Amino acid sequence: MGERSIRVMRLYLGHLDNGPVVPVLPLNGYAIQSGCDVVMVDTGIGDAAVGVMQSFAPDWRMTCRTVDEALADHGLEVGDVTYLVSTHLHLDHFGQHAALKGTPFVVQRSELARARRETDVLGEFFEFSGAVINEVDGDDDLVPGVRILHTPGHTIGHQSLLVTHGDGSTDLLVGDAAYTAAVWEDPSVLGPGHPAHHMQVGEPAHFEDTLARLRELKATRVHFCHDPVILAG
Repeated sequence: MGERSIRVMRLYLGHLDNGPVVPVLPLNGYAIQSGCDVVMVDTGIGDAAVGVMQSFAPDWRMTCRTVDEALADHGLEVGDVTYLVSTHLHLDHFGQHAALKGTPFVVQRSELARARRETDVLGEFFEFSGAVINEVDGDDDLVPGVRILHTPGHTIGHQSLLVTHGDGSTDLLVGDAAYTAAVWEDPSVLGPGHPAHHMQVGEPAHFEDTLARLRELKATRVHFCHDPVILAG
């Protein structure tokens, strides 16, 4: 049998203007095609959640694209998705989960507990009728070549994904473990004096340790949810 082919695709789900970190903050999701499996990572905000987001951040201007549009860019559709992974439960990452109703979505148990406790008002976007929630604890192999990594720091239950190809090269999807390539390379750019520090660093006790662990993986390519840059390892 031949090697299982794996493809990593960035999904453009919209962007924020006047955001807290850079003037235009992309909202990137991802699709990972591994054999017959398609793993979708995050779903962006979506039009239904814009009003809720603006109640938290009234100065942000939001441009949203649907999950269908983002997947279609790569010749995919919702029915192709076999797993939905939430890097974490902040609304700009799970606002359109309901578009994949019935698709198992994978989240750290600690993250689900945090979201229920801190932002239960947003539960309609991830615990809607028909939601299939697969809770995991720590690192876990999802499908061949795709491993979930528990990476606390941005939130207590944040997770990233490591994709390993047949040739040994790797793609690391860091989620919000680092908002941007600049933060990945030098976390001090969003240090305690920065107005967005508290948004990036939700769990200070874990933040730098997680970045150090991820850097030690020496991934071939590093991808971000809020930066169009792909870093070459």
